[in-house]
Parts: sequence; C-alpha cells; structure tokens
Amino acid sequence: MIVLNDVLGYPLKIYQDKDSFLFSLDSVFLGFFVTIRCKDKLLLDMGAGNGIISLILSLRTKSHIDSVELQKNSYDLLRKNISINNLNNQITPYFFDIKEFCNKNNVGKYDTIVCNPPYFKVNDVKVVSRKEALSISRHESGTSIDDFIRSASYLLKNGGNFAMSCRVDRLIEIIELFRKNNIEPKKIQFIYNNINSSSKMLFIEGQKGGKSGLKIIKPFILRNLDNTYTEEYNSFIKGDLYDKTE
Repeated sequence: MIVLNDVLGYPLKIYQDKDSFLFSLDSVFLGFFVTIRCKDKLLLDMGAGNGIISLILSLRTKSHIDSVELQKNSYDLLRKNISINNLNNQITPYFFDIKEFCNKNNVGKYDTIVCNPPYFKVNDVKVVSRKEALSISRHESGTSIDDFIRSASYLLKNGGNFAMSCRVDRLIEIIELFRKNNIEPKKIQFIYNNINSSSKMLFIEGQKGGKSGLKIIKPFILRNLDNTYTEEYNSFIKGDLYDKTE
C-alpha cells in the first residue's frame, strides 16, 4: 500500500510502500553525514530506493544529484518523490543496476557519492526476508557491498568523496574494500543506542586517491540512560539539522 508521509521535521514529502522497505533514520542521517564541498557539481545516490537520501541532499546543496535504483517499484516511487517535492530540475532518476551504470560515459564523473547498501550477507541470518524487495534491500542477494564500493571508485573523480552506512561488525571488511579500490577512509561516526551500549551501526566516508588520515568524529547517541531520547536526537527528528534560514 502506497502512503504519503512527511520526512520527520524536514520540508519534504515522501511516497512509501508499506509492504516494501520504508526509509529509516540512518538514511536520513547519512544524507547529513556526507561531506559536500562548495566546488562539488555532481552527486550520486547509489541504490537510491524511494529517494530519501537524494531528497535530504537537496536540502544541503543546489548541485545536481543523480539517483540510481534497480527495483522497478522503488524507482517508480523515486520518480514520484522527485516530482512531489518539485525537484525535477535538480534530481535525475536512473533505472539501472549500478554495475551497468558503470560505463565509459560515467567514469570519473562524480564529485560525491552516497550509498546506504544492504547490511547483511545472505548467509548472515537463518531466514532471508520473504518479500523479494525487502530481501534485496536488506541482504546482498543482488548487488554486494563490494560491488557498490568498486562502482564508487570507478564513478568518482580523483579526490571525490564516498560515504556509506554499515554495521560495525563489517567495519574491517569495509576499510579493506575501500583501500583495495583506492578510497582512503577519512571520517567515521559511530551510532549508539545509549552511552552504555555497544555500537552496531556507523557511517564512514573516504576520498578517492586521498592521503591517510582518519578522524573518528563525535558519536551520535539516541537515548539517555532513562530511555528518553537525547537532545541531539530530538533536534535531528525535528529537522534542526536543516538550516531553515537558507
């Protein structure tokens, strides 16, 4: 069932399929985590889904954004969401497998690339999601993290940035894949449920052809010890990360 929702406290609307994969807070936060420089002219959202990250990026930059999505139902929602937010002149949707999108016309084309990839390997859980759309979104049954990182390196300009979300238990693998594909890790942020919990999720950003020099920035903590939400979290969901004066 298709529903129309607000995007937290941000000035955006989004169509979503309740029977498929709904946007999550990590997608929204990733859109704010990635570094966007004044000189960046062209951005890419890989595996864009219904377009939530592309929509968030449009709040931060006037630069053009290409959004690539493989699943037809998600691609159709992506197009609707671009239209309903009056972003047709800034965001261009592409119905492609990212591996096919890596052709000679796109090599070294992008200044910044963002990706919220599948978190789990197919054999990481006993039961893979029954719905095919959910399975592709959550598990590497289609495009693997290796595919996304290799594609990012192919599509990025030298000196371009690539940011993605991942589970902490895959961090070493991700760093190795970054470096294997000439992307030097530059920034990591861990997400915690509370200050006494272990982190299960993080955001990582690297630079193609960059020099070594990794920064671990301030963690994002969701809840206080009394289980109430932190001030930082409340500001996030109210839309305070977006400068409404612009």
